[in-house]
Amino acid sequence: QSDSTRTIWSSVYNNLTGEWRLCLERNYDNPYTFSMPMVVDHAVGKIKLLTKPGELEIGGKIRLLAQARNAGIRPTAPAVIDFYLSKKKKVGKKSVLLKSGNVKALPAGKKKKVKVSANIPANLKPGTYYLIASFTPTTSNNDPNTQNNMRVTKKKYKIR
Repeated sequence: QSDSTRTIWSSVYNNLTGEWRLCLERNYDNPYTFSMPMVVDHAVGKIKLLTKPGELEIGGKIRLLAQARNAGIRPTAPAVIDFYLSKKKKVGKKSVLLKSGNVKALPAGKKKKVKVSANIPANLKPGTYYLIASFTPTTSNNDPNTQNNMRVTKKKYKIR
């Protein structure tokens, strides 16, 4: 074999997780693994109900807080966090959008609290709901890691 057909190195980069694997001299069973922060990575750090749970009534006011953060290494563009009520732990067709909150551009590694007040829709059926905060994807925010763009409360809240 000539030297020109021999693999000197090979690498694979996962743009969802930031993991980079490097193999040298065809040693594919023992790759060197590195973790690289995403270029732009919007994340919802936490979501919190600011209204007392006993005060959640149809047509009433609800106050929510979400922590927006940039887990990447480049500043983000301005974005929007949407706040939902949902019977399930994900946003679906039956989820109810309460309000959207604007997030200014975030420098790398920085966090920002986003507070919103909204009215619980009058046509909402009484029941128990999760609260969800989710970044709205935009074309100006090239965020390859969407796995951390949403946060759901651990418990459901009763709305009467």
